[in-house]
Amino acid sequence: MSKSNATATYEQLADMYERRGEARQRDLFLALSADAALQAGRPDQAERNRQRLLQVSPYHLLRPYPTFADSLQSPDVVDYLTDLRNQFPPDRAAQLLDGLKANTPAGAAAAGVPLTPLPAETLAGSSGRPPAAVPMNPPRRRVAASPYEERSAAPRSSAVSEGPTLTWAPELLFLIVLLLGLCWAAYVFVGPFFI
Repeated sequence: MSKSNATATYEQLADMYERRGEARQRDLFLALSADAALQAGRPDQAERNRQRLLQVSPYHLLRPYPTFADSLQSPDVVDYLTDLRNQFPPDRAAQLLDGLKANTPAGAAAAGVPLTPLPAETLAGSSGRPPAAVPMNPPRRRVAASPYEERSAAPRSSAVSEGPTLTWAPELLFLIVLLLGLCWAAYVFVGPFFI
């Protein structure tokens, strides 16, 4: 399947899932259509698909980037698109689209086919087994070093400070506030009996 056909297939899948009210699937296929358009050498179409995605899903992973091409500089975006490409290669997307068209009221009426659930064979890959389901919870991101952690390259000085420390000050302040609170409670609860 050519890259332009893949772009059209992904856009049609996004449209169908939008009509079905399945926002998560719509967003996946809009991201894939933008990716396929950019790979086909059409950055303007990729950007239109990204803008459409951000209109319906304003807090998407692609939001911080000025263009779709710029978003590909981020390892998170590249990993996300790689996972989507592996889950929905163009051939599998075309099979999914055909299955969805056959199971929509308009598509079934046009083809003269009664509405039935999608059989596993429709979505099965060349191996004859059903495709892997899209996980409801995305996989955890790789753990990266935090920029806020101490680095071993610059060890801290373990020398004890020569000046006085005020480690006792918070404890003293806590005890004073606690004592004042107990006195106030005693005044409020016991005071009326002595007046």
